[in-house]
Amino acid sequence: EAGYDFYIYAPKKDPHLRREWQKPWPAATRRQMDSLRHRYAETGVRFGLGLSPFELYREPWSVARDALRRKLEELKPFEPEILGLFFDDMRGDLPDLAQKQVDMAHLCAEYLSEAQILLCPTYYSFDPILDQVFGQRPDRYLETLGQRLDTTLNMFWTGPEVCSTHYPEEHLQQVETLLQRKPFLWDNYPVNDGKKISRFLHLRPFQHDTALLSRYLSGHGANPMNQPGLSQIPLWTLPQNYREGYNPEQSLQESLERFCHPRVATALADDLEALQDQGLDEMGTEHKQRLQKKYAQLAQDYHSVQAQEVADFLDEQYAFDPACLTD
Repeated sequence: EAGYDFYIYAPKKDPHLRREWQKPWPAATRRQMDSLRHRYAETGVRFGLGLSPFELYREPWSVARDALRRKLEELKPFEPEILGLFFDDMRGDLPDLAQKQVDMAHLCAEYLSEAQILLCPTYYSFDPILDQVFGQRPDRYLETLGQRLDTTLNMFWTGPEVCSTHYPEEHLQQVETLLQRKPFLWDNYPVNDGKKISRFLHLRPFQHDTALLSRYLSGHGANPMNQPGLSQIPLWTLPQNYREGYNPEQSLQESLERFCHPRVATALADDLEALQDQGLDEMGTEHKQRLQKKYAQLAQDYHSVQAQEVADFLDEQYAFDPACLTD
């Protein structure tokens, strides 16, 4: 309804797509995924799967190829229209890293010929935090990816930083030159799964210069928060952001009214600064307790998912997940 046209299932808590990716999904999960796939088909939204073959590029090619083929055979019956091949959150200071990732991407394109392939590089930003956490990126890593990856395949990019707040024109031009294609923007907003950002709720609307973004991007995906109900509020505004005459504050108000009971909408508007700017560590114990009691009552009175998520957030029930390594 908002205007999105694709979805990629790739949660960090599904081990069968990440560290235990070589193990098949249990039968119950397969049934759920099949149901999910059909639901997206009914709504006309392209359905995708995100596979993170953890450090497979450290294996000899013959071993890596056979393991990847087996996994693709498992995923093929779900007929994903998009396959995200994610090499983020993995060690990268290895010889021939780019070529090995290119080979795996080409194998995916061969096996899932009907799917759009979206490769997420190990170094998906110029942000030095990636080199600090995953090792120094190989020389000419991005240039090699750009030169050797089939031009029909896309690559994710998060911008100047892992969690970027702006995308300068000269930056996007530079990335397009390096990758030899327009980047597919992986927008790390309103996501809050990092050690620092998990202390905040991101509710404000998107405010990008979309006229600029449209010119330099092949696509735009948004990474939601740990709180699915609250994520709807900012996510609603991104497609609006691409429309002429977009008014961020008006879009936010429409979103609050659409997803929340009027009393909850008013409360979130009033407390937005505390939840998004101050966060759990700066708002003070008394303020936090007062808000927690307020939203617990709103959740009870109006059966509000969003109010319950705020109450749980203030009650420290959303613990940082160490699986997120790039805060």
